[in-house]
Amino acid sequence: MTHHICWTELHARDRAKAMNFYTELFGWNFTSIPKDKGTYEFTAITPEPGAGFLEGDGGWMPYVDVEDLAASTGRAVELGATVLAGPLPFDAGHYVMLRDPDGNRMGLIEAAKPA
Repeated sequence: MTHHICWTELHARDRAKAMNFYTELFGWNFTSIPKDKGTYEFTAITPEPGAGFLEGDGGWMPYVDVEDLAASTGRAVELGATVLAGPLPFDAGHYVMLRDPDGNRMGLIEAAKPA
């Protein structure tokens, strides 16, 4: 597995303002999906959805694909990361949100295994 960045989110203090900026700059179009705590917006950076936009404390957050979420999370903690949330389910698998030793946020995603 290459452990590539498979998703990214912008946790924007003003989501509407951020979405307008990226629409004007890149011509991105957004699709809304309802969530428990409001609406989640996503855009297709490539032909597939590639970035989510939600309210938050500001900043981009990359998600890296992993084969074994528990093992990768454990290794990250051993190396000084802090678990912020998870593991949590979503429609394509499970994820964990971390803060690395330098204070940067990142996520790990383990895709659902085919049945």
